[in-house]
Amino acid sequence: MNVIFRRAAAVFFALHGLIHVLGFAAAWQLATLPGIAYRTTALNG
Repeated sequence: MNVIFRRAAAVFFALHGLIHVLGFAAAWQLATLPGIAYRTTALNG
């Protein structure tokens, strides 16, 4: 049970980190990612 939980947590955090990397690359215009909009919703803007 412990091994399954650790592997599931590792997969979850790896995917979560990948999503953050994609958002960073789109926001800093390091890559052209058509599925990720280059804009922010913080402070209406």
